[in-house]
Amino acid sequence: MTVFVIQDTDGRYLNREAQWNDAESTVAVFYSPHKDIALNQLLEVNAQDVLLRAQVVACPSNPKGRPVITVAAAVNNTASAEAQSAVEAETGTAINAEEQDPEEINDANAA
Repeated sequence: MTVFVIQDTDGRYLNREAQWNDAESTVAVFYSPHKDIALNQLLEVNAQDVLLRAQVVACPSNPKGRPVITVAAAVNNTASAEAQSAVEAETGTAINAEEQDPEEINDANAA
């Protein structure tokens, strides 16, 4: 069975108290067997922090119905975010177009 959890860009998971924690304690992680309920929870959390970048992630469940979260996946996500930050710092430009000034994007496209 698949359950849905909410993960932020740092690889942390939302718990039942609407706080972010690592994948080590999966007992307290917010999860739902229904994607629409997880999306509603994501909207509620995002309303509190408009700069939040999180997503609903599907993951397998154990026989008790709790999510099975691998620590390696969380570490890989964190490592890729750190690598992205290092590239941005070295080049002085943002990798995501959302973070760039729209005029800079238009100037680059016009050239």
